[in-house]
Amino acid sequence: MPWFKADDGLPDHRKVRRAGTAAMGLWVLAGAWSARNLTDGFVPREIAKRWDPRGSYARRLVTSELWIEAVHHGENGFQFHDWEGYQPMKAVVEAEREAARERMKKKRAQRKTGDRSNDVQANTERSSESVREPRPDPTPSRPDPTSSSEDLGRRVTESNAQEPPSPKCIRHRNEPHPPRCGACADARRARADWDEAHGRAVLDQAKAKRAAISSCPDCDEAGWIIGSEPVVRCGHEQRRTS
Repeated sequence: MPWFKADDGLPDHRKVRRAGTAAMGLWVLAGAWSARNLTDGFVPREIAKRWDPRGSYARRLVTSELWIEAVHHGENGFQFHDWEGYQPMKAVVEAEREAARERMKKKRAQRKTGDRSNDVQANTERSSESVREPRPDPTPSRPDPTSSSEDLGRRVTESNAQEPPSPKCIRHRNEPHPPRCGACADARRARADWDEAHGRAVLDQAKAKRAAISSCPDCDEAGWIIGSEPVVRCGHEQRRTS
């Protein structure tokens, strides 16, 4: 299952302070909903009303620039600001699930033909949810199991070092509906180029992570050590060379 991620610097961000604690509760709940439903950060207005019937917290998130009012496939709602830079994207999640299904399909075929080279333990309750029946997760605060702490720290550092450029010029940056402006048009093109390059980097990173898990004989599709008690996250190359 995808994880909605929150940086440990979130409480001190100026946008968060501006939105307030109650509105940030809506931000977290809606973010988890979007991650689970693979909407790439879009939250329909009707979904937001589950936790914010009056819409006051949603307005605070928009005013604080954490959300943007948006329309997706004709449905009114809100879009998380910069979701693609920090959160799970549908294309990446689905690619990882498909890779897990193909890997297990090959392993099962090997067992049927008697080929037990590079064999792995059958799916267990710790196996990836994409290749088994879903079950309730008793630890909702557990970190992303497919990433080592070193990898997670590197990705956070890289994200902070590569803040996306504003789609507006300096003069109109704080205006919600700026007039026609050539400098703003240049800023939008620069932002589109950044988004495309960043999206490719995210996909490449996901592929590299999946390749590390797929080539490791010690862990299951979610990156957990097969047969270990208690459950331990695999370190892949670091574990085998230590």
